[in-house]
Amino acid sequence: MTTPHFPDLRFESLVLDDNRVSSFAESLRPLYIHGELIIQGFNVDPVPFWTELTANNAGLFRHLIQSLTDLVPELKAKGAWTPIPDYSMISAHVLAEQLAELLITGGCYKKFGSSQREARKLSQAFTSFLVEPGREDVRIFQIKEQWTPWLCGITWAMYLIANPISHSWFLVCATDSD
Repeated sequence: MTTPHFPDLRFESLVLDDNRVSSFAESLRPLYIHGELIIQGFNVDPVPFWTELTANNAGLFRHLIQSLTDLVPELKAKGAWTPIPDYSMISAHVLAEQLAELLITGGCYKKFGSSQREARKLSQAFTSFLVEPGREDVRIFQIKEQWTPWLCGITWAMYLIANPISHSWFLVCATDSD
């Protein structure tokens, strides 16, 4: 059996200077008073690997997660990378709903001070920023287990959004504890 070879990935940090990002972050960050929010974006090359990024390609997914943890020191996991964290692919619509739910339910001690309608408006605008252009081709991964000590809080969420049209990769993580 041969070990799959994945390309060396090159990441260039993106400046996320957009009102849709800042409005969402400014609404969620104060709710996680004992935690943290990470929203980062990267341009990623080489381009050819994007076509291989599917829910069934666990090896490539692990390669991407390892590459990202090198760029985001807060997420650095202890020890070797076994097993791969449980994840699933979700749609942009589901992402927007789950991000709205993060706002609505809030952190361990603070709740969102505005309406559900406002939470949905903020999350839909933020999701649009993450997935446009190329909404149909975007791959969104929801991480389902706490694979790094950073996600040790009681309330947490993590999403990886890969946009092959813009060659961008976004990381959205939130954690809070009591």
